[in-house]
Amino acid sequence: MPDWTADKQVYTNRMVVPIRFTQPVDSFYEVVLSSDGSQALTTAFGGVVQLWESATGQMLRRYVVTDSVLIDAVGYDLAGDQFVVIVGDEAASHCATTGECLQRLSEQDGAALIRQWVGPRSERESADGTIRAELCSGKVTIYHQDRQVQLQSFGVRAWDLRWPTKDTLIVQTHDGFRVFGTHPSPPQHGWYRSDTRGCKLSPDVGSSTTKMTKFRVACSDGESFAIRDLEGRQIVSLERGDWDEGGLFWGHLGEVLVIACGQELTVFDANTGLRRFSFRVDFEVFHAAFSPDDRQIVVAGRDSAVDVHDIDTARLLTRLAGHSDFVSTVAWRPDSTVIGCATADGEVVLWRPTGQRLHQFRHPRRANLLVWSPDGRWLFSSSLGHTVIRDGASGQPLHTLDMGQEWIYSAVWRCDSRRLATLTFAGTLQFWDPTTGQATDSTVELLPEGEWALRDPQTRHISVASPAAAQFLGYPTVVAGRPARAPWSAAG
Repeated sequence: MPDWTADKQVYTNRMVVPIRFTQPVDSFYEVVLSSDGSQALTTAFGGVVQLWESATGQMLRRYVVTDSVLIDAVGYDLAGDQFVVIVGDEAASHCATTGECLQRLSEQDGAALIRQWVGPRSERESADGTIRAELCSGKVTIYHQDRQVQLQSFGVRAWDLRWPTKDTLIVQTHDGFRVFGTHPSPPQHGWYRSDTRGCKLSPDVGSSTTKMTKFRVACSDGESFAIRDLEGRQIVSLERGDWDEGGLFWGHLGEVLVIACGQELTVFDANTGLRRFSFRVDFEVFHAAFSPDDRQIVVAGRDSAVDVHDIDTARLLTRLAGHSDFVSTVAWRPDSTVIGCATADGEVVLWRPTGQRLHQFRHPRRANLLVWSPDGRWLFSSSLGHTVIRDGASGQPLHTLDMGQEWIYSAVWRCDSRRLATLTFAGTLQFWDPTTGQATDSTVELLPEGEWALRDPQTRHISVASPAAAQFLGYPTVVAGRPARAPWSAAG
């Protein structure tokens, strides 16, 4: 099977059926051309590197090469069949055929290698100047002498999950909010289409106190906020002020929210939109989490310590110090007795809110998620290529989930703590039994335009799909020199 077909595969009627999952077209962050202009290398949100044929715009390969959200720089050597990525003060060279890491480098050595490959030409032009690439507003266009080719990426960028009731799951993707029923298997029964960049679902999704989900949306001027329902109707606007994308954190009860910008945090009343007060910390804020009763907030950022503040007075209650690197993710146990802190180098420490260090464990890479089950019995922790269900008290590993090298972007427990749902960045929704660590129910593959397909987690056979899913499912073949899709049918 040619390797340009897909990077994810399911099986139906004993036939390989690739699902075209890459990144949405607006997610490209960098593009470079090979010296002869025949191939282009792009980077995308989520540590993704994609290799393309510049003449046709066909994607050849796709790799997740880092657990960092963004790749700072990239270079490609077609003759040597390798590329270099730079993330922060580190770099690495990779085989362009397999994606395997060949060598760890310093930032300086990585940059020197890229300069050596590029030479006097622009990295977005071929050596003879006849082919050039342009990146504009997240879209890549390759200009040839007689035509232009736009790199198109099918797929879904998935961001967040909520499980408000036992039978209802809400998924936030780049193109809207999708509502699924979860029994007996999750058929989709609602899609609220919208651009959800800058949106964040509140924790009171589907609660008895609200008819529609409340979430925040960044307005076009980049400074103001509004809380809207799933259909986009404005519930309340927030007072104007500075804003940093991704720096908004809801209280557990949905009554309060905090906007973080740099070192400053501003507390708002979510019902009125009025600003209550602002306070500053000694570091740039990366993450924050409210205690279950919304009376305290733990704040983490570019520092090896995290601060616990009283949410009514902003008074500093405790500083949890001594982590091995800056803390990127924090979480509370549901009974408010333990705070989990995950660092950039993979260390996870469990603390009493009063400052007592309880337990610690490590991930091989940065742990991007810590999620306790509602009863506190289980703790889910995840890093790229290492996803674990742990004992909720000690953090001891119980089950390692078979997720491969997927980037788990969100996870949520069912209200009875008997099921866990995980969502990958590329749009795979999987359900797990915490007592066995095995996948259960059907795997949901989210497809563009609100479409979806269900497959069995063991046999990987597609059991059912939405009416128009077939356009995103099919075996790519070559007909008259152009890619074509063979007919798709559900597994019997």
